[in-house]
This record gives sequence, C-alpha cells and structure tokens, in this order.
Amino acid sequence: MCLRTKKGPPAAVAIGNFDGVHLGHQAILNALVSTAKKNNLRSVVVLFEPHPKEFFLKTVAPRRLQNLRDKVKLIKSFGIDEVICLRFSQKLANLSPTEFIKTILQKQLNAKALVLGEDFRFGKNRSGDIKTLKDTGFEIIEPPTTRYQGEKISSTWVREALLMNDFNLAEQLMQHPYIISGHVVHGNKHGRLLGYPTINITLKANIALHGIYAVRVKLHDKVYEGVANIGRRPALNPIPHPLLEVYIFDYNQECYGAIAEVIFVTKIREEQMFENLEALKTQISEDAKLAQKLLNRFSKIKSKVDQT
Repeated sequence: MCLRTKKGPPAAVAIGNFDGVHLGHQAILNALVSTAKKNNLRSVVVLFEPHPKEFFLKTVAPRRLQNLRDKVKLIKSFGIDEVICLRFSQKLANLSPTEFIKTILQKQLNAKALVLGEDFRFGKNRSGDIKTLKDTGFEIIEPPTTRYQGEKISSTWVREALLMNDFNLAEQLMQHPYIISGHVVHGNKHGRLLGYPTINITLKANIALHGIYAVRVKLHDKVYEGVANIGRRPALNPIPHPLLEVYIFDYNQECYGAIAEVIFVTKIREEQMFENLEALKTQISEDAKLAQKLLNRFSKIKSKVDQT
C-alpha cells in the first residue's frame, strides 16, 4: 500500500482520510468507480498515514474511528482497484500545490480524473483547492454533499455519535456497524487467572472508543457475544498503547493469529480503578451479566425493526 516508485497506469483518483468510510465517503467511492469504468481507468484511492491532523496536532488530534486494516477493507468492498497509503511527512507537507500536482498526481499516480469532496485542500498550508486542479486541466468530479436529516455527514459527527453511545446513529451515518478487527495476540493472561479469559487485539491507532462495551465477535466464520474493554487497563499494570480485550461468553478455544471482528453494540461503563483483584473480578462478572441482557434486548429490538 505504499506509493509507487514509478508511474502507474492511467487512473481516476480520490484522495482523503476516509475515516469511518461513512455515507459521504461512499458517495465519493461510488462516483470514483463509475468514473473509472466510464473512462477505462483504474480506480485508485490515496490515503494519508499518519493523518495530517495527527502529524501536526500530535496527542491532541481527534481520535480515529478505524484502524488502517478496517478502512482499507471497507474501501475495497466498493470495487476499488487499488488503495495507496501515502506517508505524510514534513517533506510532503511542504510541497506547494504545483509540486504536489506534478510529483504525486501526474508523475506517480498518472491521474486523469479526480473525484473529490467540496472541501478538499492540498499543498503547503492547504493552499491548493479544486479550482487549482481545474485550472491545471484535470477532470474533476464533485459528488453532491451527503446529508442525514438535513445535516452534512462527517467523520466528526460519527465520532460524536459513538462518544454519546449512540451506535444506532453512527450506523445510520456509516450504513454499517461499528467494527474493529485485528489479529488475536498473546496477552499477559490476567483474564484467564481471574476466570474470564480474553482475546486480545493490539490497537496501533488511537481509537475513538474507550471503556467497557457489549459486543458481538465474528471469529472463524461464527458470531459470538461478549464484553469488551478498550483502554490501558488502569486496574492492572497500565500499558502504553490501547488494547482491545474481549471476554467471549461460552468460548474456550485458542485462536492466536486468527482475525477477529468485534462489532460494538452499546457502552456499559468507563474504565476504572479497583481496590483489589477480587473487586475487579466481581465487576467483570456484573459487566458480563449486563452485557448479555443488553445484547438480548438489542436483538429483540432489531428483530422487530426488521419485521416492519
């Protein structure tokens, strides 16, 4: 997913962060595929890693909705031919709009058409815009702004919905459940010692969610229910990077190396400190019971909605 070292085939290109791959992003992706097929071009999506805001704002940058794996998987599901990850650096940030066009769009991407949102900016100090590209001679396709209940859909709105524990609204804005996936890795076995073994997924990105959640887990083509924790485990030995730990009900198989998809349903509580491990164990038991009740309730609600 790195940028090519030589010129690629003629392409229709979309550029952005696509965090959450919400309905606004999907409009761009659908327009990209349509434009590419119409003009016999490859459809190419260019992402930035890290996000420009993370590069400039560091620890105060907005938290991500997705890890790179989930984002790329979703983007490709729309029929995109290629996803390229462009390393965002000071050198890239310093490129003038003209240099960006010549070096990135023309020389390496061989872009013939660009599919962009109305607020697209590029080049040093974000001084380039859609007019700059049109003046250079690119064919520009601007899908109409996507709205929900009259409001423009954005990654910020999705993030706010998740932080307010409104997973239903987030799903409406994205048209897919909120999922975090990754390889199951070895942990320190604290959950096993407490009687609640977990599967663990390392989170390289600073994900928007934080706390304890009722979840469903897709693992080896089966769907299970469970309770998840996203955080740094303040009740045990705090860790430097967030970790996703899931206690799956009635599951005791080893699955290290497998890819697990964790589907978030609702939040239960925030992370907290405990006086001792026995208090933590009691709380985990209560969390699991509550998660089971909530998951059962949400299943009944969804079943009724599907029947209407």
